[in-house]
Parts: sequence; structure tokens; C-alpha cells
Amino acid sequence: MAENNESHDIDVETRLNAILNTAVDAIICINSHGIIDLFNSAAEKMFGYTSEEVIGKKINLLMPEPYAGEHDQYLARYERTGEKRIIGIGKEIIAKHKNGEVFPIELSINETRLNGRQLYTGFVRDLRRKSRAELQVIEFQKYLKQMVEARTSELTEANKKLEELARIDALTGIANRRHFDEVLKNEIGRASRKNALISLIMCDIDHFKQYNDYYGHVSGDNCLKMIAMCFKEKYWRSIDLPARYGGEEFAVILPETNLKGAKSVASKLYYRVNDLHILHANSKTSDHITLSIGIACVKPVKGYTSKELIEVADKALYRAKENGRNRIEFYDFTC
Repeated sequence: MAENNESHDIDVETRLNAILNTAVDAIICINSHGIIDLFNSAAEKMFGYTSEEVIGKKINLLMPEPYAGEHDQYLARYERTGEKRIIGIGKEIIAKHKNGEVFPIELSINETRLNGRQLYTGFVRDLRRKSRAELQVIEFQKYLKQMVEARTSELTEANKKLEELARIDALTGIANRRHFDEVLKNEIGRASRKNALISLIMCDIDHFKQYNDYYGHVSGDNCLKMIAMCFKEKYWRSIDLPARYGGEEFAVILPETNLKGAKSVASKLYYRVNDLHILHANSKTSDHITLSIGIACVKPVKGYTSKELIEVADKALYRAKENGRNRIEFYDFTC
């Protein structure tokens, strides 16, 4: 009978290990001191550690600051007061990979008492399937909000950096469409109040679809980065805004700029991109990458909208395309 019981115990343990190591989610167990004593295969894949590397180590090995430094205090406070923040609740937090990468997870924790020991089992789901940039902003904004009372000056500076990241196109490093829309709306409003001019440049890479199809998307991305570098060069005033409008389209907002000034800027961009001599064997216009450019210059009245100015600049851009591409066209409504 004893042998049968022992055999049954081994069979149960084998089944339990099989379940633990085939689970999609990471499963991690710790004791009341925060020491890891179980780390399944999914956890190994998620965090980059083998179970041998982490068992016997503290769980804050898997946490970035400030969570790593606060965990022992949280565990001690919970055992002293019973105050719950994650246990039995579940929460989205930030974790740390072996390589130092910070990534978002969904964590739920259950507690149990076994043979007089308090044990905690964490079930971890990797949230990196979502937009990394979106999750990073959301999680850090939550973190900043929680810490604001204690570290106001540091958090204010960090929040500014996050806002800057939210305005930047991830691929090209210049302003994104969201920031472009905000600035254009504000600048049109300012121009109408001051009875001032505003110009808008819209640029399109000629035959970019054919470039992507012929050279591949990696080369296409590199091409966009190289062209974006032309939009980062030092001929902008602080009030001007170059931006990636979308896909292969770029734009430049030029407040308090007449048509002559806008043409000058457009010409610099046009020739600078031509000077890159990015080979484009599948172009119907040239043997290298070129731009079609449209310019609109207006003196907006009250009620004039961003959409109206964009439509005018777009008309100029399409006229450039209809007239053979690789050229600059414009509309001047200030005459």
C-alpha cells in the first residue's frame, strides 16, 4: 500500500510539473520573504532566465526600479496589515527581462498556506503584443501620477520627455501626424488673430510604392529615414514644424511666412533630397528618389480651418504630380 501511495504521489507530481511547464502564462511562486521557489518554462521564456538562475533569488530581480526597491516593504506591510494592492486583485505593471529590457505584464497573485508556510503564486501574462509605445506611455504616466507628490520636480521633467516622445514619429524621429495636427490648428488660430500669413508645404516621395515593391520594406524604411534627415537640417526657425504626415508624405508648417519664403524652404528640401541620389530603378520619373511638393500660402480669417489649408496644399501637390512629378507647385491666396 505504501508503494502505491508513493507511486500515486510521483504520478501527481509528474502531472503537476507537466501542467506548469506547458502553461502559456508564466507561473512564479515565492515565499513570505520574496524568495523564488518555482519558475515554470513560460517564465523562463518571458524573462530570459533559467529556473536554476532565479530559484533561491529574490523576486525583485524581475522588477525595474522603483518597484524592485519597494517590494520587500510591500510584502512586509501586507503580512503586517493585510493591505492588498495586487494580491487577489490583478494589475498591469512593468517587469524587467534578464537583458535589462522593461516590458508590460498583467499580474495576478494568489496566496496560500502550506505546511505552516505562507506562499504566493503569481500568474504573469506578457502584454507586449500591444503597441509598445502606447503601453510605455500609459504605464509611465500611471507611475508618474503615483509619484508626483513625493518627487514633483523630477516627475515634471520626466512627463515633459514623455510628451515629447508622444509627438515624435517612431521611424523617422520628426514630428508625427498627431503633433502636426495640433500645431497647425494653433498656428492658424494665431495667424487669424494677428492678421498674419501662414504657409504649408506638403511633400510626397515619387513612386514610393514601386520603391517598396522593388527593394523591400526594410529599404523603404531606410529611405524614409534618410529623407527625414533632410527635414532635420538647420534651416528651420523655432516656430517652424517639419513632420511626417503619413506613409511617404511629409509636411512643413511655416508660420508668418509668405510664398517667397515657403518656396525657398521647399527648394532646399527638393534639392537636398535629390542630392541624396537614392537609387530608384523602378521610378517612371527619375533614376533616383525625388519629391513632388505642393505649397499653400494664406492669410486666414476667423473660422478658417486646418482642413481647408491642407486641402489647398494637397491640390498643389497633386498638380505637381499631374505635371510630371519631381517638381514644386503652389497656390497663393494672399495676392
